[in-house]
Amino acid sequence: MEASTDGRAAAPAAERAGGPPVVPIGERLALSVEEAGALLGISRDLAYDLVARGELPSVRLGRRVVVPRKALEDALGRLADAG
Repeated sequence: MEASTDGRAAAPAAERAGGPPVVPIGERLALSVEEAGALLGISRDLAYDLVARGELPSVRLGRRVVVPRKALEDALGRLADAG
């Protein structure tokens, strides 16, 4: 967190601008497709291809596509058990 001129910690920019609070990636219930791909160590394009093929679990929220963390962990566990 940034320090303000009076020595107190300043709020993150998104919170100061009236945007949603910034939640650390480890605490989020869902990830963007890009974030899920990065955690898996795959490219953004491959992550989107896997979502399109239904191999990477995803949910559409309005125009946005997110990957539920629990569904991702469960899918990886099933694949590891089968492999």
